[in-house]
Amino acid sequence: MIIKRFQQGSDEWIDARVGRVTMSHAKELLTGGSGVTRHNYLLDVCSERLTGRQVEQVSTWDMERGILLEPFALEAYQMQTGSEIDTIGLAYLDESEKISASPDGLTGSGGNGGVEIKCPRPRNHMRYLDSATAMKQYMGQVQGNMWIFGAEYWDFVSFCPEFSACPLHIQRIERDDDMIEKIKMAALDGVETVDAMEHAIRRNPRADWMDAICSEAIVAVDAYLNDGEVEL
Repeated sequence: MIIKRFQQGSDEWIDARVGRVTMSHAKELLTGGSGVTRHNYLLDVCSERLTGRQVEQVSTWDMERGILLEPFALEAYQMQTGSEIDTIGLAYLDESEKISASPDGLTGSGGNGGVEIKCPRPRNHMRYLDSATAMKQYMGQVQGNMWIFGAEYWDFVSFCPEFSACPLHIQRIERDDDMIEKIKMAALDGVETVDAMEHAIRRNPRADWMDAICSEAIVAVDAYLNDGEVEL
């Protein structure tokens, strides 16, 4: 395992994830070899490899809320449990750096546990109080993180400051080796699929003049996105 320490959401963190199979998408990986959701995710990974750019992300208030509230959630978790949290940016499974995981924190002596933080609005927080609902959505990610880090447990945390009756919900998830084996095989197979996609596209011949045109086009797009203007 190779650990990279930088702030999640930073440019360095985004670059470190680009073109990698990540455990935040373990649920998609487990949809089956011919599943449309899995295939589309692997197409995204290949696109990132070929362009060096993160696939388009739609920013929503819920996402911004999560970024804003996560430090408060971590503080509440530490106060509630007495656990110290080691926050890292990302870890790769091995030196190939093709499979990664981005935990919200590592806990326990020797780092044998971890924490997954969600900061939903009251409606979804209410649903996360039902353990079955939360795990249906996030079990793959949690178990995938335990695979990468060799952890024995992972705490799923939902923090909603507006939900005064129970603003902090902690659910401990134990390691499931059977599910981890499925995630491992799905991730390794996913990497092989992306490798094959990349090879098939890169072997196509490209005229020398194409690079110059593409470079000018990218400058034009970036200028428009930054200034709203473009000179042709």
